[in-house]
Amino acid sequence: NVLYDEMGAPKLEKYKTKDDDVFSTDKHTLKDLEGAKNADGSPTYPIVGLIQKYKKMSTLLSSFYEKLPKLIEEDYLFPRYNPLRAATGRMTCQNPNIQQSEPSTRDFMIPDSDDYYFLVCDYSQVERRLMGGLSHDAGIVEPFRKDPEMDSHIQTYANMFGVPYENVDGKMRKLGKQLNFGTAYSLGAKSLASSIWGNDDDDHKMMA
Repeated sequence: NVLYDEMGAPKLEKYKTKDDDVFSTDKHTLKDLEGAKNADGSPTYPIVGLIQKYKKMSTLLSSFYEKLPKLIEEDYLFPRYNPLRAATGRMTCQNPNIQQSEPSTRDFMIPDSDDYYFLVCDYSQVERRLMGGLSHDAGIVEPFRKDPEMDSHIQTYANMFGVPYENVDGKMRKLGKQLNFGTAYSLGAKSLASSIWGNDDDDHKMMA
């Protein structure tokens, strides 16, 4: 295995598959390893990015480009929506999953005529709003009351790391989002520490 044996990725217990001699390269493991950096800021395991790109292209090919032609009925696609399938309560879609389709695949999906159009909708940070409403945590609720359009991921990073709201950039916001969703979906301290700092040593687990 190039990643673990040749490049020295840590063979942690959480990376093991059902076969104890084989270590995972699933998306969660790769996400963990992607955060590992050298002292100069370069990735410790540069092959991770290539593996992620390969997996993305492979999924795109198998899930869309090879599958779409078989799903066309009289020039139309009829995706199936599942309101109760996901444990999180989110609406899911299949055959094809146009919710997670890449922009390049959407070029092949056009309305029947100018009388029709595609409507793209998304909840605005609904998990964070629900957490605030259910917990009555003033730290979550009050910022939304002051500004309903406030970006809670930016606010979380600003609060956690003492950075002014207006100075939080996209990379910082991404960490704030990981913190928010990590707490919303019960991400463990080890996984949260790995997600934020790139490793799960004791100090980082305590901070998480």
